[in-house]
Amino acid sequence: MTVSIVHFTTDTTRVEVTMTENNAATQDFLSKLPMTVTFEDFHGKEKIAFPDERIDATGAPGMAAEIGDFFCYAPWGNFGFFY
Repeated sequence: MTVSIVHFTTDTTRVEVTMTENNAATQDFLSKLPMTVTFEDFHGKEKIAFPDERIDATGAPGMAAEIGDFFCYAPWGNFGFFY
């Protein structure tokens, strides 16, 4: 299994994400790094961001969301965190 570690940083916070899925969406996301995005709140359950270029999630499996999960949302090509 290939594991990638990605860091998200703000002025005061650093979040480390362990990417354990090795699929087309993961590879496309990683190929776009580094990037700067702005996160926004979505329904009081998610922090989402829209990169300049959509993430291609073609063929990526769905997921049962849990708090702390990092995700890519295929229909919008964005990504975020569940909290």
